[in-house]
Amino acid sequence: MRQIAVNTVLLREDARLPENLPLHYEAFADGWSIVRSGSLPWLDQRMNESGWRCLRIAPKSQTGGVGKSPQRAIARALRLGLQKLGEAPRAATVQRIVLTEYPWFSLVRITLCPCSIQEMPEPSFDDAARQVAVARSFPPRV
Repeated sequence: MRQIAVNTVLLREDARLPENLPLHYEAFADGWSIVRSGSLPWLDQRMNESGWRCLRIAPKSQTGGVGKSPQRAIARALRLGLQKLGEAPRAATVQRIVLTEYPWFSLVRITLCPCSIQEMPEPSFDDAARQVAVARSFPPRV
């Protein structure tokens, strides 16, 4: 299993993504997969190049886990966090990991941020004209 760290991206198996986005997945749990291709900044950049965006949405999910090793504790906390997110989000990213190690076990608290993946609409002439009109309506700064 891939090391789980901050900015690790998880996708539901039925998440809609750009066709030209080369992603490699690793099954994780309950219909979720870990993106092995890269982290959140890498995915954001590739999606923007394809005309898509990955938006973080609220609320965040904080959960804890215990395991014999740090990665086992993180994986357990991640499973619980994904269950708490519910059915709506199609993607999530690990935003924070707080690890405490004891001689016989590891304790971890993670923060998961749900994400929405969507295609960006092509800007129309009306949108561009509206933005120029709004910019001109404000007085210049002195």
